[in-house]
Amino acid sequence: AKRAIVTTVETSVPQADLEGLYAEAYKAFLYSDFKTAAGYYKRYLDKKVEDDQVWAMMGAALLRSGAPERAAEAFEQACKLKPAKGLYFKQLGITYDLMDRVEASTQALAQAHELGKADSVTLAVWGKNLVKLNQLTEALTHLERAAKLNRANLLAHYYLAVALMRLGQTDRATAHFEAVTGAKVNTPLKTEAQAQFRKLRG
Repeated sequence: AKRAIVTTVETSVPQADLEGLYAEAYKAFLYSDFKTAAGYYKRYLDKKVEDDQVWAMMGAALLRSGAPERAAEAFEQACKLKPAKGLYFKQLGITYDLMDRVEASTQALAQAHELGKADSVTLAVWGKNLVKLNQLTEALTHLERAAKLNRANLLAHYYLAVALMRLGQTDRATAHFEAVTGAKVNTPLKTEAQAQFRKLRG
C-alpha cells in the first residue's frame, strides 16, 4: 500500500529525491513492472538503508520478477530491522518455501505465527513444510485450521490429505483429495491430487 514518506532522513539526501524514487517504484509496481520497481527501491535504500518497509516492498517486487534469492535477502533485512513485524516473517517464509528451503520456511512461518499471523495462507504453507519434515501431528493442526478459515485453500486440502494418508486415515484423506480434484480452477496441485488419489484407491 502507498504510504507517506518518513521525514526523518539523512540531511545529505534531499527529501524530494527519496519521495521521487519511492513514487516511481510504487508506480512501476502498480503497472506490474516489478524489475523496474525493484531498481527504484534499491536506489531508495542506497540513500536510506534503515527503511524496513521499503526492504519488504523491494522483496515483494523481486519475488514477482522471478528473483527469489534476492527477495529472501530483502525480507531478511526487513526482519532484522523490525523483528516484531509478523508480515515480514510471513513473506520470508513464503519465499523460502518457493526456494524449497523447508526448514528455513518452517522457522520463519513459526515466527510469523508467534507474532500474530494466523491467516489461511500462513497456516497452509507452514503446514505444507511440516508435512515435508514429517512432523504430521503439528502439520494437521495448522492445515485443518487453514482449510477451515478458507475452504477454497487447495494447498491446505492437498497437504491435509497427504498427512492423513501417511497416518493411515484414508477416508479423511480421500475427502480432502476430492476437495482438490473437484475444484473448478486448474492447478498443478489438481494433477498431483489425482495421482495420489489413484494411488490411495489402489
